[in-house]
Amino acid sequence: MNCSPGSVESDAQLRDTPEPCYAPEWRWPAFFEIKVYSRHPVMAVVVPRDFHMSVKKNDWVRSYSAGVWRVSSEVPSHFEPRASLKDPKELYDGPLFILKRLVNNKWTKAFAVETAHADFVKPLNKADTKKLESFISQNADILSDFETYDQPLDSILNIGFALKRKTDLTKLRNAVAQELEEEIENGVTCDRILGAIAKTSYAEFCGETPQSATLQFVNFGHEIRRRELIYRKMVGLDF
Repeated sequence: MNCSPGSVESDAQLRDTPEPCYAPEWRWPAFFEIKVYSRHPVMAVVVPRDFHMSVKKNDWVRSYSAGVWRVSSEVPSHFEPRASLKDPKELYDGPLFILKRLVNNKWTKAFAVETAHADFVKPLNKADTKKLESFISQNADILSDFETYDQPLDSILNIGFALKRKTDLTKLRNAVAQELEEEIENGVTCDRILGAIAKTSYAEFCGETPQSATLQFVNFGHEIRRRELIYRKMVGLDF
């Protein structure tokens, strides 16, 4: 069985995306669209490791998304979800930071939260630093709102299936739920999920094309246990 996860960039957006994806930070063939958990794009700029060390919690930075961001935290070291239990386990080649945005490139309030690999995060230059200091001194109310702003980031694991009938989606979900039983409530790893799928009669359709259904697993707030991403919710999607 070669179940290709779809995506685990973070987030509610992925749950609403019309296309399968798996790759946030973590992704794979069948479902890999966000690049937060997958390998860096070929065009990624390689930054020396000592540069990464200069970025720390509460630093103001620029990221690949527009605007001025502040480093909220660093996601702990963890394994990337794998497409098959036969694949080697590999640690995500971080660091991976959780960032919170204060303003956009027009220097207007634009709160947001995202994750970004250290290769795409850099400290503000002198010009931006001066602009930020001026903005903060003139907008104490916005800064106060920023400090209390919180938007949890979820990581999404999408596993695609080439089911023959739409009615099979419910049966697939029930079969996997039965294998996992109450474990999902306490949190399960990607490997446990793949193991559960392998025991169902739908294992042969996992990762096959054309994809017609998806089992989506949600990791809330980048929960990690023993270097494993922990998933606590399963949803069946008919695409």
